[in-house]
This record gives sequence, C-alpha cells and structure tokens, in this order.
Amino acid sequence: MTDRGRVKERLLPAAYRLNTYEVFMTWDCNLRCVYCYECVAGKDTAERREEKKGAMTSEKITEVVNFIAETHDKNAKELRIIFWGGEPFLAFEQIKEMIAKIEQAQADGRIEKEVSYTTTSNLTVLTLEQMQYLQTKRFSILVSFDGLEKTTDQNRGKGTFAKVIKNMALLHGLRIPFSIRMTVSLEQIDSLGRNLEFVNDLGHKFWWSLDSTKKTLAQDDIEKILNILLWFHQSYPNNFAETLSRHLRKRDKNFCIDPYRQITIDPAGDLRVCSRVDYVIGNIREGVTKYSEIRDWPFYSGKPLKICADCLVYDKCKGGCLGEHFEKNKNLSADYKLNTAQCQEILMMHLLNENLILKQQYASLKKEEEKELCHIPTI
Repeated sequence: MTDRGRVKERLLPAAYRLNTYEVFMTWDCNLRCVYCYECVAGKDTAERREEKKGAMTSEKITEVVNFIAETHDKNAKELRIIFWGGEPFLAFEQIKEMIAKIEQAQADGRIEKEVSYTTTSNLTVLTLEQMQYLQTKRFSILVSFDGLEKTTDQNRGKGTFAKVIKNMALLHGLRIPFSIRMTVSLEQIDSLGRNLEFVNDLGHKFWWSLDSTKKTLAQDDIEKILNILLWFHQSYPNNFAETLSRHLRKRDKNFCIDPYRQITIDPAGDLRVCSRVDYVIGNIREGVTKYSEIRDWPFYSGKPLKICADCLVYDKCKGGCLGEHFEKNKNLSADYKLNTAQCQEILMMHLLNENLILKQQYASLKKEEEKELCHIPTI
C-alpha cells in the first residue's frame, strides 16, 4: 500500500469514496432572512454566529486542502468544492487562498482530478473585480432570490432586490454560470404566482423550494400552493421539467446527498454529515472518528424505518432530511413520516407531477377524439 493509501485508510473508513467537499468558509452573514435555515439544534442563527465568528484561518485552509488531497476518490471523474456559509463571499479572500492552494496541490500531483467550484450566495456583497476573478475559474453560483422587490426585501432586508438584480446582470454579462433558488414562504402564498412569473421572465434557470423552517403544512396550504404551481407549470412547462428533475430523480439510497461521497468541513476543521446536521463526526486531522456510531443511521445504511414503509413518497425522499430530524427530534429514531418540510415538498412535487401528467393525458385524448370526429364521414 502506498503512503497516500495508508493516510486515507487512517482518515476514512473503506466505505467512503469522497468526490464532493462542502466547505464552510464562515458562519457570518450580512443578511437576516426571515426563514434562514442555517439554524441548528434549535439555536437562533444570531446566537450561532456569536459563538462562531470569523472566517476560516490560513492555517486551517492549508489543513483542509491537505485533507482533500489525502482523501479524495482517485476514481472520481472530478472533484467538486462547495463553498458555504453564512454568506461565503464575505470570506472571498479565503476562497481565493483555498483555490490557489488546491491548484498548487494539483501541480504537485497530490490532487489528481479536475476541480469545479460552486456556492450558494445572497449575491449582495460580490464586486465586479471579484466576479472577474471567478470568471477565470470553473465556478458556478446558486443565487438565493425570492422574486418581486416587495417579497425579496420583506424576506431579506430593504435594498436586497436592487443589489441582486444588478449583480445577476453582471454575472450574465461575464458568462459566469448561475441559477436561482426561489424560496416559497407560507406567509406569501397570495403573491406566489406573481413571484414565479417574475423570476421566470428573468430568463435564467431557476427552481423553487418550500420554506424549510416550517415543519408542517396545513392541508389548506398544500391545496392552495398546489393549485398555483399547477397553473404555473402548465403555463411554463420548461420550468416544470427543470424543477421536477431536482425533486423526483431516482435516488438509490439517500434523500439529498450520498454521505459516502460528500462531507462537510466547518471553519474549525470539524467534519459533519452535511451542512444541516449539528453533529461532529470527526475532524480534518483525525478523519471520521464516529463511523461506528453513525453507520446504522437510515441516512447511511439506506434501510428505511418501518414507519416509512407505506409512505407515498418514500421512494423519492428516502426518509427525509437527516438534519431536520436531528434538529427536531434530537435523535434518528423518531417519526419520519412526512414530518419535515423536505418530505412535504416531495409530496407536493408528487401531487404536482401526477396532476400535470393526468391533465396532459386528458388533453392528448381530447385532441385524438376531436381528430377522429373530423374524419367521420357524413351520410
């Protein structure tokens, strides 16, 4: 066994084949969105930020790059680095430093694959000069944006809309790939249709997501949102295909990520299952140290809890979001059955898909009937 193989064996159990690293550059954020889901174990995001101020240090960045070099799957087609926060671009200099060190590791032969970079950003602090740097890298951005000015500023703070619109135009002009994630807040259902139309008319790829800070949806909410989505996706079928591909694609094991191929690293260098789970499973110096404690979680094992067996959408959600269950129940053995926003979002997409398919089939049959009637000979 090579020295690199021995290092990897020391840091990771054999089941891991990492090709994606989600790196928290900072917990800090310049906005205070009303539905911020970066709240862990019931803690308010402001309290969390007070506890963990600041961006990743230069020393820690070096250690993270070493960890990536030592643990990445040599058989992967490419490596993917996801910069996360807080607002990741508040730590722009740290992002540049990490990319430079990854490129040096590639030049040294310690990282053997092509590397792509992506992030989720509120897009309010990014400057033109910074965009020009991103233009030179394999970088893409998921922009958090909620639609019309009134909706966006109400959710994210006054003036947010104008900044995001301006910076999306700059990204588009520089041909930096980006798409939009529009969060649907239950408090704004009445304006949902107008917001969907507005974002769609911008002409960029986008998909919507339900406010995941709400743990349950009332039946009236489901029916109301579903009717609006049916109208929208019938009117704009191209977006329907884009959204469904994200929600209803076949999932062999997990709801959101494959935990054996993706891992999260926080600013302190601690390892986590994903950004939503406030449970440390190791660190970048010692590797995954709690595998024996977590390998039987449904998220890892792929074995459903009995209570999920008859669920309408289990084959799509695979038990829901581990982070939400952990936050809500403080364990992984409580009721999984449609008790998280992600489970309900999958249910919403399932109902939406079924309704649209039925409507399309009905329209097709009606067209065929009309065609046949046109060919009936008159006597």
